[in-house]
Amino acid sequence: MIFPILCHEIIKGLEEAKGRAGLPSDSNLRAKVLGQTDVLSNEPMQLRIGPEIVEKLRFALPDDIFNPEYKGLINFFHVLLYQIEAKEFLEVIGNAISEDSSKISKAKKRFEEIVEEAKQMQEEFEDYKEDEDIDPDSNDDDDLDDFLNSLGITRPK
Repeated sequence: MIFPILCHEIIKGLEEAKGRAGLPSDSNLRAKVLGQTDVLSNEPMQLRIGPEIVEKLRFALPDDIFNPEYKGLINFFHVLLYQIEAKEFLEVIGNAISEDSSKISKAKKRFEEIVEEAKQMQEEFEDYKEDEDIDPDSNDDDDLDDFLNSLGITRPK
């Protein structure tokens, strides 16, 4: 019984990390938003309807987002999606989870626009990594090893 809840919380935490890009810059307003959305009383409803909403949203997403050529694109998409104004965000998400096919088409169109922006953002990031000679597959984990050793933990070989 605990495992599904654990999985739900992990996924929610990952989404929340990306969602921080859309929080208001004003710290008071940010605290108010978080105080109304990230509360224990919302948990049962999130567990109950969350998976169905996620499934409907996935069906409204453009196919490009799942193309192996654009690996990681969905993260850029989420950041851009969470940055749109609250009113538009609610409208787009409401359209995407609607039963009305014309509303779903509107959401798909807006998602396609965001995907195009996300592709550009991902491309700029890739160019930046090349310019800065950042190797994502680098095994330069000395700092991580030092940190773990300071805690008395060694990584398995």
